[in-house]
Amino acid sequence: MDVLGVFVALDVAIVEVLPDGSCRLPPALPAWCKLLGLQVRRTVARQTLVERLPYLATFLIDADALWGSAKDGSLNSETWVQRDLDGNELAISVAAVLTSARRFLLLYRGGSHLDEHYTVLQRLRDKGLAYERLGSQTRRVQEHSREVERLNRLKSEFLVSMSHELRTPLNTILGFSGLLIEERAGRLNPRQQEFLSHVKGAADHLLALINDVLDLSKIEAGHSELHPEHFTLYEALTEVLPGLRALAVQKDIDLATPAGELVVYADRLRFKQIVYNLVSNALKFTPRGGRVALSASASDAEVCFTVADTGIGIPPEDRDSIFDKFYQVRSATPVQEGAGLGLAITRRLVEQHGGRIRVDSELGHGSRFTFTLPLPPGPMEELDRPADAAAPGIVPRPGRLLNVALVEDNPSARVMMEAMLAPHRVTCYETGAAALRELPKIRPHVVILDISLPDMSGVDVLKGFRSLKGSRNIPVIALSAHAMSGDREKFLGAGFDAYFSKPVTDPAGLQRAIEQLAGGASARPRLKHGSKRKRSDARPGDK
Repeated sequence: MDVLGVFVALDVAIVEVLPDGSCRLPPALPAWCKLLGLQVRRTVARQTLVERLPYLATFLIDADALWGSAKDGSLNSETWVQRDLDGNELAISVAAVLTSARRFLLLYRGGSHLDEHYTVLQRLRDKGLAYERLGSQTRRVQEHSREVERLNRLKSEFLVSMSHELRTPLNTILGFSGLLIEERAGRLNPRQQEFLSHVKGAADHLLALINDVLDLSKIEAGHSELHPEHFTLYEALTEVLPGLRALAVQKDIDLATPAGELVVYADRLRFKQIVYNLVSNALKFTPRGGRVALSASASDAEVCFTVADTGIGIPPEDRDSIFDKFYQVRSATPVQEGAGLGLAITRRLVEQHGGRIRVDSELGHGSRFTFTLPLPPGPMEELDRPADAAAPGIVPRPGRLLNVALVEDNPSARVMMEAMLAPHRVTCYETGAAALRELPKIRPHVVILDISLPDMSGVDVLKGFRSLKGSRNIPVIALSAHAMSGDREKFLGAGFDAYFSKPVTDPAGLQRAIEQLAGGASARPRLKHGSKRKRSDARPGDK
């Protein structure tokens, strides 16, 4: 075997570097060289060899230095790995040799043990790259989460601001129109009564739209909290039906409701909202002389409610979308009022309670909305039916006039509240500082405190007022145009005795709260600052 054969047997390729820089390949090459595109008995340019073996580029810089020294010797490189023409990875090493003024490159395989080592290193590298990609994705997710949190915070701030800015003028519009309709400023002729009813109706509609948008935003943002309790269906319907019956009378619709003492377990306020949305929706789409019926039944696990009407029905193509927000049924009837949010809110509230809702309808023959609410495990609480309350709109008059202090910066709201609270004597203050300075002098029976004041918050005014001598037992009612989720609990927990949101749509309720709180001021239950109050402990007049 000649010397070249020995090198081939050792898997070594001998490449001679000619004086002009070209590279001459020998008559025989190891098999792995062919996998890199190297061919026997060929002279190729140096750049061509570098293209076949890219890692030679940096090694040849050191090799040229060796060859230029004119001293016989050799130079070894480290092992590198590259892919062959089939895509397989090869570990290759190179040495530079100068002997008898001839320049050679010796190329040889790194060996199977180096391939194994490389495979382990490659796996570690791939794992490191995977961790790096995972870390990069994690950082992107964290950045996205922070951006979502920022946008949610901005959305909440926007809702708070818009709630206040929209409710404040509505408070004045609804308040004054209500006072005029009640003829507090003198008698009105029928034409004036008609005009005012249109103004108040439009304002009520605008308030309902604002409430729907805020409700849906709070539910979708996860800020809507439920406070479930046991109550009878009779109690809830007593509170929600007067307004619905008025709508039914206007359209000559027979509104049927269930009798009996069925017990419900739900958030009382939200349950009334569900019932009102479904029944008012049925009344809206039922023609004159039709019928709307609310029925209920109970099992061991849940209570089932159904609102059925003889209205226009829902086309088949609309039934899957009827609970989507801003969606309104297409029909030949005139366009109905509303933003298409009532049913979307209703579904979310039912599902938030853990219940289900569905609709069955036949075009031209009415619709049937059915929803269920689960009952908690265990024995049902025994509830007493409450004594009949005073009829809506009838304000119980005290035997004496009360001194009421009103802290309110809006001039129109002050004038309206003075008229609304008549015949009680109302003393007004525009700022928190003025109220804290003057309230100890007049010793009011009740204080009504706006939460948003120009110089300080209503909570800060309350803290300052409670620290004044002789003021700890004077009831204080919070009045706020924010009306955001959790406000009621937050303000009651801060030490207020009752909470009303603007616009004040129930003047009689506010009057009753004032008179009941003033009548029991000496024995008024105390709330420590920051303490929590359960929903069932709501004070008179809380809404």
